Amino acid sequence: MPLVRDIYRITQADDNVTLSAGVANTESKIVKFICPDRTVFEIGPDDIFSLYLASTTPTELSGTTLVKLTHEDPNGITVRQLSLVNYTVLTEFKDKLSLFTLGQSATIKPKDRLYIKVTGNLAADTAQTRFQISTTRISESLRI
Repeated sequence: MPLVRDIYRITQADDNVTLSAGVANTESKIVKFICPDRTVFEIGPDDIFSLYLASTTPTELSGTTLVKLTHEDPNGITVRQLSLVNYTVLTEFKDKLSLFTLGQSATIKPKDRLYIKVTGNLAADTAQTRFQISTTRISESLRI
């Protein structure tokens, strides 16, 4: 079967994303993305990562909140850190000159996981979480 490559943004609305509330002053996995079967996602050095977080109040989390993006195998044995930055670096969603680019490449295979982990002074609320990670999606084309 031929493969189809297309630009894709992983967001909080993706069916393969699970959001979890964060815990204040503790590293918390607030986003889990599981790569679906028969699909591969490629993240390139120029791909972007944007994030908005707030507590239940809703108060936006502190700019010094640490945000980590990791790529993990299905068993959680191999963990690769794709970024570790202060939250303020990630808050831009529109201005192309201010968007955060990951600066490295990763291939997310079926059942692999991407996690967004945060450590901040407030607990992140799932209802307030918005994010985007730009990728290239590679999947089998549909038979007609």
